[in-house]
Amino acid sequence: MKQINMYLASQSPRRRELLTQIGVEFSVLSVDVEEQQQVGELAPDYVSRRARDKAQAGVAALIESHATQVNMNTAAKNVVLGADTIVVYAGQVLEKPVDEADSIR
Repeated sequence: MKQINMYLASQSPRRRELLTQIGVEFSVLSVDVEEQQQVGELAPDYVSRRARDKAQAGVAALIESHATQVNMNTAAKNVVLGADTIVVYAGQVLEKPVDEADSIR
């Protein structure tokens, strides 16, 4: 039976904690994706897109880091988890604060 390698495409300490609590062994992939809501984009669509973008960036990073080793057999053993969380208040998505003063508003 082939071992499955789990990769988390998120820097969230909470997601790391959750996976650890349920006994999942994983590695963290550092990914950089745009985190800006598009004009007219609804909150559920926005958070889904961000999670999908993180997973896709994670797959790309994984392939790049294993460029000489990836083939159909090894690719099938790798799972990339992209996840994200947003805060919505009074119908507005609250983006990550840029500093302490911004977080107080």
